[in-house]
Amino acid sequence: MKRRTPESSDYWEILLRRRWWIVVPAMVVTAATCLVVWRMPKVYRSETLILVDPQKIPSDFVRSTISSDITERLQTISQEILSRTRLQTIIDQLGLYHDLHQRLLPEDIIEQMRKDITVETILSPGPREHAVVGAFKISYEGRDPALVQQVTREIASLFIQENLGDRERGVVNTSDFISQELEKAAAVLQTQEERMKEFKARNMGNLPEQQTANLQLLGQLQTMLQAETEALARAQQQKTYLESLLNALTAGKGPAPPAQQAELEAKRAELAAAEQKYKPSHPDVIRLKGEVAALEKQTRNAPKIEPGISTSNQELKGQIASLEQEINLRSQEQKDTESKIRTLEHRLEVLPAVEEQLAAVNRDYQVSKDNYQSLLAKKNASGIAVDLERRAQGERFRIIDPASYPSKPYKPNVLQYDAMGALGGIVLGCGLALVMEFKDSSLHNAKDVTHYLSLPVLASLPLTAGGRRTWQRRTQKWQGMRLSQ
Repeated sequence: MKRRTPESSDYWEILLRRRWWIVVPAMVVTAATCLVVWRMPKVYRSETLILVDPQKIPSDFVRSTISSDITERLQTISQEILSRTRLQTIIDQLGLYHDLHQRLLPEDIIEQMRKDITVETILSPGPREHAVVGAFKISYEGRDPALVQQVTREIASLFIQENLGDRERGVVNTSDFISQELEKAAAVLQTQEERMKEFKARNMGNLPEQQTANLQLLGQLQTMLQAETEALARAQQQKTYLESLLNALTAGKGPAPPAQQAELEAKRAELAAAEQKYKPSHPDVIRLKGEVAALEKQTRNAPKIEPGISTSNQELKGQIASLEQEINLRSQEQKDTESKIRTLEHRLEVLPAVEEQLAAVNRDYQVSKDNYQSLLAKKNASGIAVDLERRAQGERFRIIDPASYPSKPYKPNVLQYDAMGALGGIVLGCGLALVMEFKDSSLHNAKDVTHYLSLPVLASLPLTAGGRRTWQRRTQKWQGMRLSQ
């Protein structure tokens, strides 16, 4: 037969009827939980708070050569401190995990210590995208509170020392590297300087900065050449005139005015042709004007030689010899001047090529010089950064909360475990009560009699303790008889 659906009042009766099935398991489970929790090993936790103290001197005056972020540096330091060598040293010094040495391998013990150490970063207040680590917390868990505090203090000290050493090693390594690069740059710069000196020595006179001086010197040489040409022409004309006089004296005649006049007319015709072809300032025009003027002067001042005067013959020969020496000298000077002019003109012609080569040499020299100057400035800055770190004026770690002494266990949480045990006992008791209720086939009230026996209830009497047991036996007997029918 289908069981009767309980009503709300039936639940209270079931609770009263099955109360010991709920109370006893709950008490047993709670007591067992308390006993287990009491026997569980107590784990204590010590914490210390370390502040990331920024650089004392503003970075605008002294820039640190350490470019790594504090988060990256913390990770690096954590890996170094949590290395096998460091942790094994702490375990040996403080005698940690002595109860695990018989059961676990050294690698497992070190891994257990890594699990017991926690490093938690604390961001400084500000926008999330610009937030930086302002502090970090170090904690260690263990069974001995004093030993836990000592281990936490030791780990915090290692973090501070490792940070100082890591920063100092970083700036020293940077300074050494820059010093080596500076030496290489100095050698390259010296090579470029020697190359520059050699190039300038090899192209002395052809350098771009000497162009103005070369042009000025070329103008002076051209003026000198013009003057020498005019003086040479006058000396040649004087020699020709004196030779004509000498020939006349030798023949016993006067000077040959027709020959001299013919020469003058030829020069005048040559001058007229040059004036038509060139400007008045042209060297040829100026030279021919000088020669014409000299011939005109000679014609006007020509001496009248009387035949038979022998002394004039000797004087003319002496003057002609002197003029020949002057002509030779001026001819040599004219050649030298022309050679110098050709040399200067060649220098001016090759100046663009020399200027291009000099620009390439100077470019390499300037690059080497700029590189050397940059490395020299970085060397000075790195030296200041090294001094800054050695004086502990750079970024450093500072303990603001020393390692705490744990006065109560961190694990297990007794109240939490006991509450969970009590709740589990109650749930278990309720489950057992429901199971017993469903297995119970006895009739407990008039509603059960009406439902299962299909008989009307005329009256009901309260049961005593003994009567209740009798009633239960009779109800079970009736139910058994009914089931057999």
